[in-house]
Amino acid sequence: MRSSGEDGAARLLGARIGGTLDCEKAEIVNDTGPAVEADGLRVDGGLFLRDARVRGSGEKGAIGLYGAHIGNQLDCADLRVSNPSGLLLDLEKARVDGTVLVPARVVCPDAGRSGECGHPGRVDLDDFAFTALRSVDWRQWLHLIAHHTTHYHPQLYQQLAAIERAAGHDGNARQVLIAQQNDLRHRATAALGSRGARAVHGLWGRLAGYGYRTLALALLLALTAAGTVGYVAGQIPTRPGHHAVERVTPQGSSTTTPATRCSTVELIGLGIDRGLPLGVTGLRAKCDLDTSTRRGQAITLVIWIIQAMLWGLITLAVAGYTNLIRKTL
Repeated sequence: MRSSGEDGAARLLGARIGGTLDCEKAEIVNDTGPAVEADGLRVDGGLFLRDARVRGSGEKGAIGLYGAHIGNQLDCADLRVSNPSGLLLDLEKARVDGTVLVPARVVCPDAGRSGECGHPGRVDLDDFAFTALRSVDWRQWLHLIAHHTTHYHPQLYQQLAAIERAAGHDGNARQVLIAQQNDLRHRATAALGSRGARAVHGLWGRLAGYGYRTLALALLLALTAAGTVGYVAGQIPTRPGHHAVERVTPQGSSTTTPATRCSTVELIGLGIDRGLPLGVTGLRAKCDLDTSTRRGQAITLVIWIIQAMLWGLITLAVAGYTNLIRKTL
């Protein structure tokens, strides 16, 4: 089917079809307007565009299904669609009561395998509702949402996450929601507020995946750093016979008497004890930093920095656990 003009080669505006609309292997071409213009279309059965060849032109899109309602399934397997000057597929406010089969390669030649994508193909999925994806990996659909939609829209991510969670794939759902926040930071920065708020949002993402990823590794690394600092401090001399960390000198003892060095376990334990924001182990009564020297003071400052980092990580962990950061924005 070939035609020209702004009305579309195949014009089905507001049409009602009681059965199935089968366009399998169809060839629909319009070089000066949309190839298929079917806004408000209602199909009680399924809509099949499998192995079809569609070429349109203009901002309306090659295939326009704005506000369409499909009662069974939307099948676009092996569909080849092109539009040099606008959308490939317009599904804004469309609803499919059954499954959707729209492979990423319909819009993106690399089938959504790469993290970044410079391919210009675009699809409008704003407020597009469907029950489930069929024969389409969730990563491919996520690629379409993140790289080939007209603008950031949280509903698309929330819907995909809900589908994956309903299927018992909680890990996949978390990845989708992390991708949502990344997209928010890249394409809707104004929604985050000030530059400081955007910086905090980015840091929150890198450290904890916006609350959807565990902070256990980060906490472990911080405690390891604290233990390492404690051990290293025990090797740093401050004055003859003394080190930045040493056994606590009993009251009344001469300051010129060489101090007893702490054991390796005590040094590591002291670093962790000093770095822990909550509670103490009592180890400092036996072995502690010599803060009367510059080197001891420098080590103390490093410990304070690690302690502040641990406080921040714990705060982020609590916020993520209680869902304080999980927004649908």
